[in-house]
Amino acid sequence: MIRAERLILARATHLDSLAARLAEPRVRRIVLPLLAGDLVQLDPYDDDLAYACDLGLVTPKDPVRIDLLIRWPYTNENGKRHWQREALELKVWHPDKADPLRQGMTQLDRYLDRLGLDTGILIIFDRRSDAPDLSERTQFDIATTQTGRTVTVLRA
Repeated sequence: MIRAERLILARATHLDSLAARLAEPRVRRIVLPLLAGDLVQLDPYDDDLAYACDLGLVTPKDPVRIDLLIRWPYTNENGKRHWQREALELKVWHPDKADPLRQGMTQLDRYLDRLGLDTGILIIFDRRSDAPDLSERTQFDIATTQTGRTVTVLRA
């Protein structure tokens, strides 16, 4: 089973916490336009934007983007505490635009390099009007970046 699928099926606490934050109106006001592919400019006086930045859900610089790193503690078999880290890149496939897979893979590869990680997750939301039904287009795939890193690709 793919690591991302295991996390979702396990309903880990950090994912529940993330879901709860994303349901908050002040977070949704910032995140939904970004997921739709709209540009959001940084306004230092916008409390909702500052809150989303403080939560680590969006970048604290212009243009505001989602570069998501999920971290959670675990104890290994020797009883030593460690942090597991998962990097995610989100892309939107807009009507009349090319498939963002290549761009997302390149961006995620650079992100993984900065973080010192060998694997990551790329999520592509298909917003094209002629896209297949969600139940037909939702799929997990495995891809390899140009530098040889393994990426789980979720298309939805």
